[in-house]
Amino acid sequence: MAKYIQFDVANGLAPLTEGPFLIPADDILFATQASTATQLTLTITMSGRGAANYTWAVQLSTVTTGAAAAAATRPVVTQGRPYVDSLYYAMTANPGGVKARYAPALDQNTVVAVNSGLPQRVYVNAIA
Repeated sequence: MAKYIQFDVANGLAPLTEGPFLIPADDILFATQASTATQLTLTITMSGRGAANYTWAVQLSTVTTGAAAAAATRPVVTQGRPYVDSLYYAMTANPGGVKARYAPALDQNTVVAVNSGLPQRVYVNAIA
């Protein structure tokens, strides 16, 4: 297992927040994903190592502009929890390595009017 998971933040409206963001893989306790009408968030609960546990909220979107949360840019999930599974995959990748990159699963939107019904790439827009 890698020591760190790297999230590549893409947010054209806040360029100072763009770039790699590392979290220690050994401190990850569990993750959940939740979707509202306007955004999808991956919440990672971390061990505080003797102190209180804390969380990272990873905002996911189908655009890199970092536009205001909108239903049109929220990744669609029709089954399963693909963004949690992507995190767990990154945690088990690169055994003995220093870091592994988080690669979000593709959007599950199959509506023909959206991107010809093909899955769209999903980006990390913010981590807080």
